[in-house]
Amino acid sequence: MADFHTERDAVATLALARPRIPWGAVQTDGFGHITDFIEAPPTTYEINAGVYVFSPEFAGRLPERGDHERTTFPHLARERRLAGFPIPQGAYWRAIDTAKDLTEAAKELAALGR
Repeated sequence: MADFHTERDAVATLALARPRIPWGAVQTDGFGHITDFIEAPPTTYEINAGVYVFSPEFAGRLPERGDHERTTFPHLARERRLAGFPIPQGAYWRAIDTAKDLTEAAKELAALGR
């Protein structure tokens, strides 16, 4: 990811993930008939995975108040100085938003032998 960041001359690089949606999805044909069920498919959208590489210049671009994800990142994107590194398929990534998520991630990683 650091090499990717340097190659693109980015000020910041975000890891991008395609999380699975928590529900089963359906596929339909052009006539509204359900043709298949897909359990917890990955979303078609990439999301900010919360893992970053920053160049030294990034610190000077942080707002005095507010959230860099809503200020600095959009400015860098408009300047084409923000890169997005797709997390390789099969790599482990999980959102950690609660203490329960952290406990579940620890169990998953232990089961993977990591």
